[in-house]
Amino acid sequence: AAIDAETPRWQARIDAVWEAAAFETGLVLEELPARLDAIRRGVSIRSASVWRRQFERLARRRGRAEAEEIFVARPIAEQKGLHPIVEDFAERDADTFALRKAIASLMEEVAASGGSAESDPPFAVRGVNRRVRGFSKARVAIDRATLPADLRSEGTAEVVVGGIASTLIGTTRSEVAPEDIERRPYERRDDDGGVILDYSGYRAGRDLVGSTGLEREFDRGLHGTIGMKETDRASGDVRSRVEPRFGESIRLAIDADLQARVRAILDPELGLMQVRQFHYGWNASGPRATTLPLGTALHGAAVVIDVETGETLALVSTPTFADLELAAEDLALMLMPDADARALPEDQRRRRRTLQELAPFRNRAIGTAYAPGSIVKPLVYVAGVEDGRFGLRQSIECKGWIRGEFKKPRCWGWRPEDGLYGRHGALGPVDAIAQSCNIYFYTIADLLGPEAMEAWYRSCGLETPLGAGLAGGSEGTFIPDDTEIGRMLFGIGQGSVAWTPLHAANAYARLARDGAPVEPVLVLDDATSRPTGDGDWNPAAVDIALEGMAKSAREGTASRLWLDPTTGPRTEDILDFRDLGAAAPKVWAKTGTAQVTGKASHAWYAGLIAPAGSTEPRYAFAVIVEHGNSGGRAGGPVAAQVIRALAAEGYLGMEALEA
Repeated sequence: AAIDAETPRWQARIDAVWEAAAFETGLVLEELPARLDAIRRGVSIRSASVWRRQFERLARRRGRAEAEEIFVARPIAEQKGLHPIVEDFAERDADTFALRKAIASLMEEVAASGGSAESDPPFAVRGVNRRVRGFSKARVAIDRATLPADLRSEGTAEVVVGGIASTLIGTTRSEVAPEDIERRPYERRDDDGGVILDYSGYRAGRDLVGSTGLEREFDRGLHGTIGMKETDRASGDVRSRVEPRFGESIRLAIDADLQARVRAILDPELGLMQVRQFHYGWNASGPRATTLPLGTALHGAAVVIDVETGETLALVSTPTFADLELAAEDLALMLMPDADARALPEDQRRRRRTLQELAPFRNRAIGTAYAPGSIVKPLVYVAGVEDGRFGLRQSIECKGWIRGEFKKPRCWGWRPEDGLYGRHGALGPVDAIAQSCNIYFYTIADLLGPEAMEAWYRSCGLETPLGAGLAGGSEGTFIPDDTEIGRMLFGIGQGSVAWTPLHAANAYARLARDGAPVEPVLVLDDATSRPTGDGDWNPAAVDIALEGMAKSAREGTASRLWLDPTTGPRTEDILDFRDLGAAAPKVWAKTGTAQVTGKASHAWYAGLIAPAGSTEPRYAFAVIVEHGNSGGRAGGPVAAQVIRALAAEGYLGMEALEA
């Protein structure tokens, strides 16, 4: 009865908003609630689709009966944000703008009744220079007890992240450039001189234009079409009418909640993406020198792929424009054409170079190609066996060097100029992968030669066109080098080869499927392909490669951090999931470094994950920390938190979710 008594008052406030909106936009009053109902139906269909996919994933992992008992349908991003009801109408002076007044009155009523109009506004007016998107900001809680000792404490770290997928989604602008009109004009003439109108085309002046990312790639569909009405000036009769059409929606495979968690992990505020002493370690004299000052913010990327479907569940790149909060003059300096920048004073040119190195406009997960480093070693081993010139369990003697004691290339522990003479001795493929022996993989690459190595890298996805939504990404590069050193370096992912974090995760997904192609899927539609069939890589070689990666994660280069020996234990496990108990996942991992002249190396940590109780890899991941110095020490703790993010979002089973 109390609710019934209050309904007329609230309905009157809402009706006032509809009436003001109709007045300001020129639409028929009844059309506005009808549009809202259509949006609600669309969100309902979308949520049902997402929940169905989530349920099917859980059912595959846990069985349908248990899934039906434990599945919880969580609100999706579209249920949390705003949706455009009316777009592209002119706003008059704010003091006389009836719609804003009606909305403000409604919000005051909400606040007076104990609600929060700011966190969940029922209506809002937004300028046309950007598209309204839901779930652009999130507050993520991370258990500090799971961080490395240098950062560990009790309680949780709350990280507020904005622009959760902004680099991926891209940007829009409201000014139409001549090149926009040239590629898609509103008006053009046919061969006979007749006028042809494209209602989705651009006209000079102001319009919403996709500039980068998905906004640019799918601009034609997202843009929609304007309407047209032809009226007889004398009689006022409508001769013809073309209704405006909203732009199409695109559905992404990205899990917004997982994306937010991974984005928080890569936020320097948490501490993992800052220069830490454990990235460099200690020696007998104390802390080793760091290339960058301690506490310097680091940038990078992380990717998570579903091995079975190819769906890209998380695709994070840092920094973003939202992170940097650039002043207007810095933004102008960053985007200034090179020709204009040459006339700047030296201090401004130096500032511009610094800003451009941050590259917030570049999606590092798909748009920056790095030397793969040692994460390719399991794949190079399979290449040797597949080629037929390398034995399945062939052993090689690592003396620390391959061409001479004081010649390069050499193994990573052999540095006689520093008094270090580390060598691995005789070892087979499992230990070669686990201990990341360079000599083993120099030998394979030298045996196969650059032509065969190029073909193999291509079979792992290098230089292959990426799918829908990934058009702005790098396809990677391989430049054949038949010099003695050059051909060897391909075996450890150095030299003239480069790929992106997405390539790395995708290559490991293929490894998990015995070489079956896995096309990364970002944009979901009915035509989206899915991995089918079995791979044709030597299954025994794949098993051995995975065994080497599992050993790397347990006791090899991907397994532990070296800590300050004066404050406690000298080492600790990177992948320590003991708090998850029986729900702890199985992890296959490999580390790598991409060497950078004059700076600390970029740090790779990549691998595969299976939920507890499963022996089949289900998710592939790749993490890169720019200038992190060490794959295990810098990339490892980030990757461990990415795995925990998967557990927190239910991907690793209900036991892991509840642990």
